Amino acid sequence: MSNEHTPTPWKVDGASVRGASGEWLFDEWFVPANAEFIVRAVNAHDDLVAALKEARAGIWSGCDTVRSIAKIDAALAKAGADQ
Repeated sequence: MSNEHTPTPWKVDGASVRGASGEWLFDEWFVPANAEFIVRAVNAHDDLVAALKEARAGIWSGCDTVRSIAKIDAALAKAGADQ
């Protein structure tokens, strides 16, 4: 699987989803709530992965748990998740 994708942040723009530079990605012809969910997931992905990697490393090394939790909380908020 390629790691190349349209740069974030993505956004819902009327009936379309657009990339960071305003380029059209797809229309939300299916269900608008799905488009919002997809955009939130895409935009939060990198932060969630980074926070989880840091937390995992911290479990093994005993690093600053408070800092890791703050990153996890911020990433979850960006994803629109309840904490």
